[in-house]
Amino acid sequence: MIKILIVDDSSSLRMVIENYLKIMLPNAKYYQSSNGVEAEEVLQEAYLVGEPITLVFLDWMMPKLDGNSFLENLRGVKHFTENPCIVMLTAETYPKQINSVMKHKVFAYVTKPFSFDDLREVVKRVPGVGGEISNMTPESFVKKVV
Repeated sequence: MIKILIVDDSSSLRMVIENYLKIMLPNAKYYQSSNGVEAEEVLQEAYLVGEPITLVFLDWMMPKLDGNSFLENLRGVKHFTENPCIVMLTAETYPKQINSVMKHKVFAYVTKPFSFDDLREVVKRVPGVGGEISNMTPESFVKKVV
């Protein structure tokens, strides 16, 4: 089963991301964290119980531990050097900042604001995840529910 962690200090944005992803990946299991410290705990716990997180959507600017520091910590742990797959979702657009996180094996860098289609295009390319995407769109999802 695909397990996805969404890390952002905005609870409303976490819900938007999760709702978009649930349309694409309805059978995935979802977790949320409001900062990097909580995210580290979720990742460690999932790993220890044998259900590692597959994919992380990560914001940059957060309290307690920002996205870049989170990545430095994460990739410094032996069992997290390659996985999980990380997608940065951030408003940070300076090349120096982008390069600083890409050195930590970030799979994709998506700038805010983003659309459902932006997320779909990234998720399609994630190894082991992309083949699981449903053909549902937000419009067809609403029609199905209503």
